[in-house]
Amino acid sequence: MEDLRKTNTKVIAAVPRDGWDPDAVDWSGRIALMLGGEGPGLSAQVAAAAHERVTIPMQVPVESLNVAASGAIIIYAARRARR
Repeated sequence: MEDLRKTNTKVIAAVPRDGWDPDAVDWSGRIALMLGGEGPGLSAQVAAAAHERVTIPMQVPVESLNVAASGAIIIYAARRARR
């Protein structure tokens, strides 16, 4: 995290709840997207150290997506925003 901050890279952590909708995030500039494992996710320490947190909105009864699907959705939203 320290090395990323030295390069003016904005760290965005994918979290299961209480993050910004991917379409509400400012995806400009240098970005490091942090994705956790499918079970435990990111540690609370890593999520708290990020500049922003992003959460994919899901309707009940969906509780989670696998990390590959989550990453693809978030990167798609980021790419769309950069156009």
